[in-house]
Amino acid sequence: LVKVAARELALAPEEFLRKYSRIRKGNATYTESLVMTLDRSALSSICDQIRTVRSAGQSVSDVINDLLGMNVCQQSSTGGALHITDIKGAFQNLRKNLYIAGMAASKYPGSPTENYLILNSDYELFGEAASRMTSGEKIKRKTENFNDLILFAGGLDCSVTVSYPGMNVSELKKDNASSVIYDLLRKIHGSSISWDDMNAKIEKTGYFDPSVSSVREIGKAYNEGKYISADKYKEHVPENIETNIILGLEYSPSALLTFFQCRRKFMFAHVLGIAEPKEYNNFETVSSKDKGTIAHQLMERLADKPDMSLTEFIALSEEYFDRYVSQHPVIISGSTTAVKADFTEMMQNAYNSDPHNEVLIKEEKLSCTHESGIKLTGYPDRVERLSDGSCIVIDYKTGNKVDKQEDDIESCIQVVVYSYLLEKAGYQVREGQYRFISADETIHCRYDDEMKKAFAEKLDLFKTALESSSFECTGDDNACRYCKYITICGKETEGDE
Repeated sequence: LVKVAARELALAPEEFLRKYSRIRKGNATYTESLVMTLDRSALSSICDQIRTVRSAGQSVSDVINDLLGMNVCQQSSTGGALHITDIKGAFQNLRKNLYIAGMAASKYPGSPTENYLILNSDYELFGEAASRMTSGEKIKRKTENFNDLILFAGGLDCSVTVSYPGMNVSELKKDNASSVIYDLLRKIHGSSISWDDMNAKIEKTGYFDPSVSSVREIGKAYNEGKYISADKYKEHVPENIETNIILGLEYSPSALLTFFQCRRKFMFAHVLGIAEPKEYNNFETVSSKDKGTIAHQLMERLADKPDMSLTEFIALSEEYFDRYVSQHPVIISGSTTAVKADFTEMMQNAYNSDPHNEVLIKEEKLSCTHESGIKLTGYPDRVERLSDGSCIVIDYKTGNKVDKQEDDIESCIQVVVYSYLLEKAGYQVREGQYRFISADETIHCRYDDEMKKAFAEKLDLFKTALESSSFECTGDDNACRYCKYITICGKETEGDE
């Protein structure tokens, strides 16, 4: 399989693109046909351009910006279609309706920009014929092209509409009409027309006015300063709302942990499927998530080879760490030394705390349905067999803070879920353990009848919340401190109008 993948990755860039690009196919509707034609045209243009560049001995990376700026799917004139062109191209492509868009002051005719390699004074040395190349003449020529197009279209009895964007949405700045629009108004209504009268004749269209989106009314309400609360629309929600969809889903220990930390967060993440935005620290050598992933991989290797010595394990840990850094280069050179030392020390703690019991399961999916009707699933990090034949469930934690309490269902629900899944699979489970390998500490959580009863009560509470769609915000401010949903959960505005 590696040879097959290597052979495909060794293809020339244009051949790889032709073979693996996804072309959206279909001709049932005009939209499907257009999209398919667009994809095929784009692929053909990109591959042809890359082949030309490679044959000239250039690197493909040198022309990426040019590739992204290419025009594709150019078509011949046809009836019933919207023809898109620039000011110059419009002269030979006039239609009954002519729309000249984008006529903002920042865009057209623009500001004179002198060529820093060939100055205006250099052009003027070549005489009057070369003056057309100066920055001022270029702007003047763009204005003349606009005026000539208006006169030409008017002479052919075309309906002309000129528009400009009042807001630069990329920079969120207000934009003004181009000077050519005011010049056009003066030609139509006379030079005596006032500035206010000209602005009054320009029709204003709000950003959310066009019926292009079904959610535009939300934007309009927001601009009017209104607060939209779901409580005001409860009478529109049917009482017999179906909940079997979310009740029929499988829930992992992390999902349950999220629910008992904050129901609203659980709703966003596991009911609505809104992923938390990821944060990237470019100056961080290894993120907490990646450090945990590497540590789990190493513990799997140790489980596969329990007779591995400490020296061999540390060497393997350093190899994994160096491989990660080579694939994720750091910005500040030399910053990896201290981080590598901490990581190596953490893995040494993991090795020393490992009792080298027989490993039955590692990162294997388990699933079952609880007596309450809730479907459970999970991947325990490790399941070890003890000398008496019973099992213990292991969950590795790489954080420095020990945030679990012994025999506490609130904080130990993760290993309790794993224990229940194992019990249903036919294993005799004694306890669950959180091994904080960075802090070199182990938290034990027994699994007995009392813990099973507490777990069942928790799942009953969970099921009741799903059936009633009760997903209120938590009252624990500590849980909100690093939550990415804080700006949309509504906790800060609850109780307001």
